[in-house]
Amino acid sequence: MGEAEALRELMEADRWIDRVRAQRDHLPELAELSEIEDQLRTMVRQLTDLEKQTVPLRAKYDEAATSATKFRDRAHLLQERLANVNTSPKDLAALQHEVEQVQEKLSVGEDAEVTLFLELGPLDEAMQALREEAKPLGARRNELLNVIKELQSTLDEEIANLQTQRLERAGVLSSGLLSRYETAMKRAGVSGASQIDGNRCDGCRIALAPLELDRWRGQASGDFTNCPECGRILLPC
Repeated sequence: MGEAEALRELMEADRWIDRVRAQRDHLPELAELSEIEDQLRTMVRQLTDLEKQTVPLRAKYDEAATSATKFRDRAHLLQERLANVNTSPKDLAALQHEVEQVQEKLSVGEDAEVTLFLELGPLDEAMQALREEAKPLGARRNELLNVIKELQSTLDEEIANLQTQRLERAGVLSSGLLSRYETAMKRAGVSGASQIDGNRCDGCRIALAPLELDRWRGQASGDFTNCPECGRILLPC
């Protein structure tokens, strides 16, 4: 195998490795996963905002409910005492007055409890709706993570095999030509060689000047010129 053909095979190997890497990093599942995670992050922010609104309301509701319970228990106790009281009219009047006061406070407490409960209701419903909406998204996210892991593992194996083949192809080249190739690849990326497509380097897609094309066409066998734009080694026809 001549150096030109070996150089061509090395270029194709590197281009193939680059295509597989691009496939690995741009799986359709990755785009879907990114979209789903954006949706979930938005839902988390919405849920956090709702929870912040409910914290002070829930504290007030709990306080009102505790107060109402206290007065409710006190009213029940007083009603029992009234039903079984055997005391003077003065003490009875005092007991009835206390019952009225407790009933008044109980009414205020229950009104506050109901008002806060009604305020909390829509917030709780909104949070529950968000959680329900997030469930299928979370399930799909987990499914995508597993699929992506399997696909990328398969592609990683393919890349490893391709890199082994690349080493074999690189071993055919002389050290000087391989050094030129590797230097060009570091500078340009993907591969260190390219072909002429029409009058353009198919690596950087820049058109060569007529003088450069003539130099490329007239190069002796075993000699290689470089693309004046990207520096890749230009393969002969």
